[in-house]
Amino acid sequence: MFGSGFWEHPRHGTGRRRFKRGMLRWIVLKMLEAGEHHGYDFLSFFQMRGWSPGAGSIYPLLASLEAEGLVQGRDEGGRRVYTITDEGRRHLREDAPPWPNFEGIFDTQEHPMNDDTQGSFDRLAAAWSQAKQVAKPDTMQQIVEIINEARKDIYSALADE
Repeated sequence: MFGSGFWEHPRHGTGRRRFKRGMLRWIVLKMLEAGEHHGYDFLSFFQMRGWSPGAGSIYPLLASLEAEGLVQGRDEGGRRVYTITDEGRRHLREDAPPWPNFEGIFDTQEHPMNDDTQGSFDRLAAAWSQAKQVAKPDTMQQIVEIINEARKDIYSALADE
């Protein structure tokens, strides 16, 4: 789905996909162009796609964009809600780099994430989180094999489409 210009290679064998430098900034601005969001919205958006930016990246970026006048934040219901400014829209329209399929990352029509799908993923993530904390080495190896089989099954299902 994404061109090779979209990602950096994982460092130190972590296997986590990372954005090329600066890409996160454009994605956040593009999301804000579509409507207002708070920081947790961004974290959820990235997590649902298996991307690595966390709170330590998102919140400082939002503060930086606000300081540059590209977004405006307001406190609402215990959260900071962000909207894009006219300057942010201009910046997005005139200065965004031409990454391949940049618009495609927001396409949710082709692959809707319904509650069942997200719930299944959330339960799997919770099980993995617990396993990392308590599983013995033999059990952990068994869990890794189960996850690897599930990944292969997913790719087989996609290949059959």
